[in-house]
Amino acid sequence: MRYEVRVDNASIGVFATAEEALERVRQALDENPDHEPEIIDMETGRAFEPASTIEDREDLATKIGV
Repeated sequence: MRYEVRVDNASIGVFATAEEALERVRQALDENPDHEPEIIDMETGRAFEPASTIEDREDLATKIGV
């Protein structure tokens, strides 16, 4: 599978494994904790896992009342 990492709605790379994508997100957040990272599964076009997109995080926050 391939995973696209987006930060603040801009693509910053496509990675062969989820681990590589997660590492890139960690690096981006180390650079600036206010970044909004997303990891997209390129096969499905959907979030890699729950809350890995901005839209998912907003939906979860609405559901729990944050």
